[in-house]
Amino acid sequence: MYRERSTHAGSGVKPSNETNHPGDAVDKGFSLKGIPDAIWCRDHRGHSYSYREALERIRSFHGHVAPGLVIGLKMVDFALRHLPEGVSFDAVCETTSCLPDAVQMLTPCTVGNSWLKIHDLGKFALTLYDKSNGRGCRVFLDSGKLEAWPEFHAWFYKRKSKAEQDFDVLLEDIRRAGSDCLSSRPVDILPAYRAARRKGRIATCSLCGEAFPQAHGDVCRGCQGQAPYVRPREEGVDGVGGKTPIRLTCHGSCVQGTSDR
Repeated sequence: MYRERSTHAGSGVKPSNETNHPGDAVDKGFSLKGIPDAIWCRDHRGHSYSYREALERIRSFHGHVAPGLVIGLKMVDFALRHLPEGVSFDAVCETTSCLPDAVQMLTPCTVGNSWLKIHDLGKFALTLYDKSNGRGCRVFLDSGKLEAWPEFHAWFYKRKSKAEQDFDVLLEDIRRAGSDCLSSRPVDILPAYRAARRKGRIATCSLCGEAFPQAHGDVCRGCQGQAPYVRPREEGVDGVGGKTPIRLTCHGSCVQGTSDR
């Protein structure tokens, strides 16, 4: 009913071939033909989106239709409906998979403005809470309810490989489940987790010469060995002129290194 090869035209994002995590994509491409138009979710302004519109927005925002983001939008909608009207709120996600995007799609909370915080507990759950007092609603995908939708349950618990999963049936299971597969609890977010992130004083790293928060130490974290990259030799990079990259040492990582050759 749904399946069709997706070209992701104009998105600049290729279909993912990465390992499937809870909430990650199994999208093999599909058509939106035949998908019901019943309301699936509402954003913080009260604007409603049909199931079809939700899938279109997911494809545009996320790069592909990820099942975790489909149910994630329903979770955010569920949490919004349990907040007092007009309250100014922040968000917490307990996973890095899909849910942060669901929050950013339906609320003003983003990672960039720090109204969305991610505490990766490995749980498919999120909380929207009152900024002023920390009182909120935690919504989670309830494993005790998922057995009513076999394909949904098998996907979430990774009982099937991607090749064995039926994407059409999975989407239909999610649509039929809706909020019936969710549960919620009132929670109070601890003050330490609500505190605004502040950089404090800014210093110049004595090793690399770049600015960094002084609270990080005597030198920047990159020069402490925490950078997620290595610098190639100045005269070239691997595959260009026969040069190979050097792996950087912990201190002085921006100015020195040793070759593995």
